[in-house]
Amino acid sequence: MGGLTNDERQSVEGAAGSSVALAVVKPFLADSGSWIDPGVYGAAALVSEGASTFLRVVTIPNYEVVIEQELYENFDLHGHTSKFFTFEAMDSVIGLAFSDEYEAQSFCDN
Repeated sequence: MGGLTNDERQSVEGAAGSSVALAVVKPFLADSGSWIDPGVYGAAALVSEGASTFLRVVTIPNYEVVIEQELYENFDLHGHTSKFFTFEAMDSVIGLAFSDEYEAQSFCDN
């Protein structure tokens, strides 16, 4: 996984919406104490829509939104390492493995 090309950025924003921040990630789902790899990678996008902000993960190269989480008050993106972060979704815990430490830090600062 590397950085996004300009074409990929445009396609991700076309699927997710206009983004405040973008970063290349590989998502994981927690299940009974283990991490499940859904076999996709893509881009995490922070998207503002009106008064709400969403974290969306869009697959590459299909550009489908596979994860969408509205950021609620006291939303916690917990860092386990400089490149692996987790958050609680409605019915599971989701992990995001960022491809780059700088992208991870920049994304999380937003």
